[in-house]
Amino acid sequence: MSTSTLDAWFCCLHCKTRFAPFNGLIKELASHRSGEKCWFLFRDNAGLMNVNFEGRKAIDQAPTSVKSVEVRDGGHTTQTDMASMYCSKCSAHVGWKIVKESNNHPIVHQGQYIVQNHIKM
Repeated sequence: MSTSTLDAWFCCLHCKTRFAPFNGLIKELASHRSGEKCWFLFRDNAGLMNVNFEGRKAIDQAPTSVKSVEVRDGGHTTQTDMASMYCSKCSAHVGWKIVKESNNHPIVHQGQYIVQNHIKM
């Protein structure tokens, strides 16, 4: 019996809390694959839950701190400002929210999420 994408979730590596439904996934950012780590890009309305920003601030509020990161996808590179996201249960780092994107990237846009390598089927 196969599992539908509606039943698949990205989960916290440490406590297994579900936080990102698989059906919100846009694509893997293969340029950011290294060893066992890889990045997955999610829609801005992906239905994330059980995550927050630093200081336990909800992800629908403005983050208190952001960092500038270069995001690559295939032949395209863009400069982004991203806020780290954490599991609301165990506080482990699970990914980032793209707060600003500077170069009109064809796929990566403001408001989307990048999740690191955590999936549970």
